[in-house]
Formats: sequence, structure tokens, C-alpha cells
Amino acid sequence: MSHFFNCPYLSSQVELSDEREEHIIQNHPNTLPDYLEQLSETLASPDLVRPSKHDPQALLFSKWFDTILTGRYLIVITVSDLETNRLMIAQNLTIRYDKIGDILYIDRCPPYAEQESEEIGDEVVARMNPTTGTIENLAILFFSKRLQTTNIFQLPVIADLQLASL
Repeated sequence: MSHFFNCPYLSSQVELSDEREEHIIQNHPNTLPDYLEQLSETLASPDLVRPSKHDPQALLFSKWFDTILTGRYLIVITVSDLETNRLMIAQNLTIRYDKIGDILYIDRCPPYAEQESEEIGDEVVARMNPTTGTIENLAILFFSKRLQTTNIFQLPVIADLQLASL
């Protein structure tokens, strides 16, 4: 059964369908149902809301939580279905910056012991799903130092950007 979350920013309810919930559970282990409350809080009171650069029907809601591992942003992507006038959750991402280690973490799911780690170049470490080989986490070492020397930083990965399927 779908979950519905109050979203004052949109003056509406946002739906997490069974299909999207199953997608998140399968592709982002240890995200749901563990962080369902934080997902609700992100939609109810986000730190930042911005439009997607890739999908005009999508918005990205982000909120910082000290309670997610050692502190992380939870990013909730919502997509408007114009045909049915529904607002739905597309995917969650978390981004965390470790000031002491100067590491930027980009996660599709929380890291777990079974993942395989590999330095993929230029002091970027990828953690991969042991079954599929899909990159699930990136750790960008010396992140702030990189930004002091250049305004552009390219990750040594190929991104497959697609519109979210509803």
C-alpha cells in the first residue's frame, strides 16, 4: 500500500508507491524502511528545494540529519505525473561531507561490508554492489582542496542519466 507524505512546499501530499518503495529497497539497501521518518521530515521541512536540471517535472528536496550514520543529507526526488496530477517520490540520495577527513561522500545507499572498494582514479574511491558491480557509493578525497585549485572537478565515472520511470 502506498505511503503519503505531507509536503507544505507543494501544498499537497507526495506518494511513495509500492513500486517506488520496492525499487528503493532493492537498489538502495538500508535506506527504507530505516529512514522513512527522515524521508517524511525532508518533505515536510526541507533545508533546500531545487528543480532538477534533467527533468522539468522533478524537484529535489534535501535535509541534513545527524541521525543518519555520522551525519548525512537525505535527498528526496519528487516527480509530477501531469496525466494523473500525482506527486511521487522517484529516488533517494545522500550526500555527506566529512570536514575532518576532507571527504565528500555520495551515496545511493548506506555502505555495507559486502561491497567491493576500488580507487577509480584521482583519489576517488568507489564502493560497488558485489553482485551487479554497480557503483553505489563514491568517496571523493581531498574535496575542498580540489575546489581551491579549480572550479571544475570531473568524476572518473560514466553516468547514465535517464528520466525516472513512473
